[in-house]
Amino acid sequence: DFNLLIGVKWRELLHDATHKNTLHPGQHGARPGHEATTPVFMEELKTDICYASHKSLLNFDNDATSCYDRIITAIASILGRANGLHRNIVFVHARTLREAKYKLKTLLGVSEEFYSHCKIFPIYGTLQGSANSPVIWTLVSSTLFDCHEQEGHGATFMSPDRTTSIHISMVGFVDDSTGQVNMFTADIQPSPEALAELMKIDAQLWSDLLWVSGGRLELPKCSYHQIHFDFFSDGTPSM
Repeated sequence: DFNLLIGVKWRELLHDATHKNTLHPGQHGARPGHEATTPVFMEELKTDICYASHKSLLNFDNDATSCYDRIITAIASILGRANGLHRNIVFVHARTLREAKYKLKTLLGVSEEFYSHCKIFPIYGTLQGSANSPVIWTLVSSTLFDCHEQEGHGATFMSPDRTTSIHISMVGFVDDSTGQVNMFTADIQPSPEALAELMKIDAQLWSDLLWVSGGRLELPKCSYHQIHFDFFSDGTPSM
């Protein structure tokens, strides 16, 4: 019953935030009208634009380790209230997590001993099986995307006549996200090393934002790929 309650209330919150357009457009996880194929399609478009324009691009793919288990409930509560969730719902959710008693269940039965949240050994996270965890992470990551867009470099793509352009900072689906940097409008494209320096700043910024919100990068699952073109003396490009 509790899981049903929070699932319904946070689902209403998500639809309301989507209607008000308060979520970052780069986060596609658990949102109405967004699909898992959208970030993949964007990846294809970015690559095709680089092929057609011979412009450099560097992508850094990130994975957040145990993102639901590292969410700080206080931050989740603040973001819930900021997006219009009733204070009673927020308090019921937060107090339940604070006072919950966790026992071990085996073939021999349920243990009499238990552990619970305390200041000395805090238990963070909104739990993997919780019906509202996907929505909470959407709110958290959307806020982090906003912060990253304000301070990071990101990537810009522009039509040949320069009348249409788009700037992309972070693109994500749940806890998987991609940062990208380029210098699309520069006539002389940057060297791979120069572009890597820009990405180091953006990658470190995303790592720091995750850390201060309770999260952390799963470094073995993080990777980058870079597109760069050289040109022969007759102007023929070579990737």
